[in-house]
Amino acid sequence: MSGYVLYNYTPSPAVANVALLLFLAATVVHIFLAIKNRTKSLTAFIIGGFLETIGYAARAVNAHQAPNYSTMPYALQSLFVLIPPSLFAASVYMILGRIIRLRATRDVLFLRETSQRFLF
Repeated sequence: MSGYVLYNYTPSPAVANVALLLFLAATVVHIFLAIKNRTKSLTAFIIGGFLETIGYAARAVNAHQAPNYSTMPYALQSLFVLIPPSLFAASVYMILGRIIRLRATRDVLFLRETSQRFLF
């Protein structure tokens, strides 16, 4: 018996590097927009972008180690690619709450703003 296999396929270093660069660029743009517009509602989005960047960096490191993968980059990649979508969703709901407040469209929604926040 050979033990536990981390990947049942060979991860592509090119795809990992492209994803790393795309998430890094998107995060830098969001940092610029948050500073320019002086908004704090993008904080969770920026943190999520950094975590995704770290996750894909770990995946790129692990992809270059084929077929003798290290466990630590694999664990970092698994964690930091799965956690950030919840931060992205939190940002979307915070921005939705601001849009509702600014547009004064509370009467057309079936949930109050506080209920939305509680549900999320």
